[in-house]
Amino acid sequence: MRRKSVFPLLLALFAYLAILAFVLAKTTLSPWLSIPILLLAAFFTAWLLYEYLMRPIRALMQVADSIASKDLSSRMPENQSWEIARLAEFSNYMLDRMAASIERHRESRDELQLILSSVEDALWVQDMEGRIELCNPIFQELFPGAKDSPQAYCWEVIRERDLLRVIKEVSDEEKARLSEITLNEHTYLLSASLNRDAGKLIFILQNIDDIKATEQMKKDFAMNVAHELRTPLTAIKGFVDIVKDDYPQNRYLGIIQRHTDRLIALVGDLEELARLERAPQLDIQDICLKTFFSNIQSIFEAALKEKGLSLTLDIEPANLRAKLDPYKMEQVFINLIDNAIRYTMSGGIHIYARQQDAELILIVKDSGKGIPPDQVPRVFERFYTVDQSRSRSTGGTGLGLAIVKHIVVSHGGRISLDSTLGKGSSFRIVIPAK
Repeated sequence: MRRKSVFPLLLALFAYLAILAFVLAKTTLSPWLSIPILLLAAFFTAWLLYEYLMRPIRALMQVADSIASKDLSSRMPENQSWEIARLAEFSNYMLDRMAASIERHRESRDELQLILSSVEDALWVQDMEGRIELCNPIFQELFPGAKDSPQAYCWEVIRERDLLRVIKEVSDEEKARLSEITLNEHTYLLSASLNRDAGKLIFILQNIDDIKATEQMKKDFAMNVAHELRTPLTAIKGFVDIVKDDYPQNRYLGIIQRHTDRLIALVGDLEELARLERAPQLDIQDICLKTFFSNIQSIFEAALKEKGLSLTLDIEPANLRAKLDPYKMEQVFINLIDNAIRYTMSGGIHIYARQQDAELILIVKDSGKGIPPDQVPRVFERFYTVDQSRSRSTGGTGLGLAIVKHIVVSHGGRISLDSTLGKGSSFRIVIPAK
């Protein structure tokens, strides 16, 4: 930018005043006349200087007014005097940068809106106080109040009690969460995540009606298949028993009978698993654990004696009580102890029961063959057996531990396995005491 200097103007004005004063001094005019002339000349000079200096300042003020009116195209005029030139240059530079930044922000906002509009699930962002800062059209369709009241609090827009409860829990705990929510007879999966640096909570509400329908179809299919198989299998078993009584020496009938028994056990486990997956109904009772485990111990007395194994109980305190469904928890320990007896050749089985803080700890430990470390995470899968040939020879169906896990989870608990190959396995069950 070419800069003008104000010094030549000042020098010219000073010379003008000096010459005027010298001329007036040489003239015969009285002081009363020369002084007003000098004052008038000085006033005129000051006015010229004022106008010269104020012109760029007025231009700067006009640019500021235009920016305040959201007109970012205004710029300071060039060819200013050197006193104002640096300010004009800096102002225009900052205005260019601000306009570029606003343009980038506008492009980013448009891209974000495009991305949000393309998301098929309800998505919204809120601060830690609950104010909704951003949402997509799907969320506005699901909760119309979000369109009418931008920047509203979540409880002003969302009227679903269960959803608000989960949002509050996530806000209080400040950690990510995945929950299943039912809204207007539809099932949604709520995914909540936290950006700690920005102090924002991000929620995604995904409709999983199709997934739930598919799951229900699978459960109904398993139940229907099990129901249809039970009748012919029972008939086959009955006729095999009759024929075997007449021909006890026929070993083929024994093979048929053994495999029929295994199929019937498999069908029974499928039915039980399907019932648990549908909606487990718990009959919670206050039970004495010592009596509970003593009854289970009596069930396995013959099997333990046959293999020369021991079953010891370690309950502390001895009068420890718990609120459980006795029938379903009996299924759990019958499965675990039965597995332990099958795969333990020597030693014994130990059952521990402890009250730790607000949790009930139940452990079934054996001295059996153990499980390879790479297979431990899969033992609770349906039909998964560590050794397929060993499972067939021992009569297992591969569904026992899946049933065990469902029963424990239905009690609000969790189950884990710690196993060392050649040294045995330990199943640990943790159930909330309440």
